Amino acid sequence: MKKHHRTFALIALASTALCSKASAGLIPNGDFEAGAAGWDQFDAGGSYAYEFPSTGGNPDGYGVIDNTGGGGGFGIFISNSGSVFTLDSLGLTAGESYVFTQDMIILSGENHGGFKVDYFTGETGIGSSGEEFADPIDGGSWKTYSFDVDIPAAADGVKIVPLWGADSKIG
Repeated sequence: MKKHHRTFALIALASTALCSKASAGLIPNGDFEAGAAGWDQFDAGGSYAYEFPSTGGNPDGYGVIDNTGGGGGFGIFISNSGSVFTLDSLGLTAGESYVFTQDMIILSGENHGGFKVDYFTGETGIGSSGEEFADPIDGGSWKTYSFDVDIPAAADGVKIVPLWGADSKIG
């Protein structure tokens, strides 16, 4: 399997995809400059609040998942309003490897954030990259994390899923 040096960056809890080796292409609203547009929010246990500040991210807008009230579980953003992105639309190729990056900051608490990619054939899920957590996050400052993702040969689509742990407020 060839390792591509294309980078998919999650800018301020946002997703970007490298659509060619020479330049990066943003996953639609991957920088959250349009707020929640194109991102579903999902609570996997606990009580979560979601915010979309237009400034103060890395560099501009960003998404926030807040579980400072506790209750455990995980808060999740799902790209493309929960619909599958075709690999072609993101410039990806089945059977290849890619690097995704995600910028994160702990706004309060001590828990960490993470990332996964769900794989699809049509609308049928065929697996996931698994939840990869970046730990620890340097509290109080933005930090970039990289996640290696191998797209299965049978996949023709993906969902990008940034996720965050409980009892913290993560940007």
